[in-house]
Amino acid sequence: MYIWKRYVLTKFWLSLISLIVLAFVFYASIHHSLHAIKGNTTSLASGASLKLSILYYLSQIALKAEFLIPQLVAVATTITLFSMQNKREVLLLQASGLSLKSLTAPLIRSSFIITLLLYANFQWLHPICEKISTTKEHMDRGTLDKVQDKVPALYLKDQTVLLYSSIEQKALTLNKVFWIKNPKTIYTMEKLAFTTPSLPIGLDVIRFSETESGNMELSEFSDMKEFPEIEFGFYDNPFSKIFTAGGKNRLSESFRAIPWNATGLGLSTTIPQRILSLLSTFYYMLISPLACISAMIISAYLCLRFSRVSTVTLAYFVPLGTINTFFVFLKAGMVLSNSSVLPILPVMLFPLLALAIFTNYAYAKLQ
Repeated sequence: MYIWKRYVLTKFWLSLISLIVLAFVFYASIHHSLHAIKGNTTSLASGASLKLSILYYLSQIALKAEFLIPQLVAVATTITLFSMQNKREVLLLQASGLSLKSLTAPLIRSSFIITLLLYANFQWLHPICEKISTTKEHMDRGTLDKVQDKVPALYLKDQTVLLYSSIEQKALTLNKVFWIKNPKTIYTMEKLAFTTPSLPIGLDVIRFSETESGNMELSEFSDMKEFPEIEFGFYDNPFSKIFTAGGKNRLSESFRAIPWNATGLGLSTTIPQRILSLLSTFYYMLISPLACISAMIISAYLCLRFSRVSTVTLAYFVPLGTINTFFVFLKAGMVLSNSSVLPILPVMLFPLLALAIFTNYAYAKLQ
């Protein structure tokens, strides 16, 4: 590797790592200050709580990485190249026959590496970080034990409501089931097994029925009872990939769960709501990391094409404004598509195409 390449990359990576550390310290200090105002600083007294707090702050950075890192990349690029401009190092490299595109090539390759790291973050770190964040937030509220008490609700094909406390995916079983069959009949079950999907079987079944006086009384008890009338819709089956993928929040899980043959790429507004949510999440995870490459190129263009202080100041604001505008339109596209207002693929591709055109213009101007 040429000495100048090593020099440029060292300056850039040191700047980027320093900015990430500063972002971590800033977020941690703000969060700690808010808890100090509320009088919750005693939660950091033990070593375990301190470790969980550090993991929580790191997980927050990871969960917001696709939005935060492109902005830090833009600032780190501006710091690196502006410093080289001030020291006349860029002029010396140009005098030796090096073009601006060649000068920025190592930085652009670095942005590709960072983009791949963001995809890896979506695939492996996001589920772990979400679990850490949820645990810490419930500890702060004092509701950690209540997390397990949350009872999910399911709607069956006949529009009745079925509640359960937990699910065993491998055994295809719902635990502690409460089924409101109709206004006058309620069932409680210890377990509801779907080993045969067309014939669910309840264990330790109790039926409550309304009496003539209007009270609910126990009217039947069974060790085992078949419930052929319990049937889930295709998109509301708690054992299907479509139902569970959103909770795992993993890039590959979303891709595998989407029935591509039925939905296509998302050019229709008649796609069911649950599938729309999966599609928008998948496209967001696929598109958002690409902002890193644009942030790098736009910042480099503004720093290297101009050397006046006023323009260098714009080298900070223009890339940051561009990235923020990109994410505003991307998030707005998710909202519009999830509401079935516009087809999901065009509305998600629009901000990407606009960003790509701006980026291509900036790169073409580097000579």
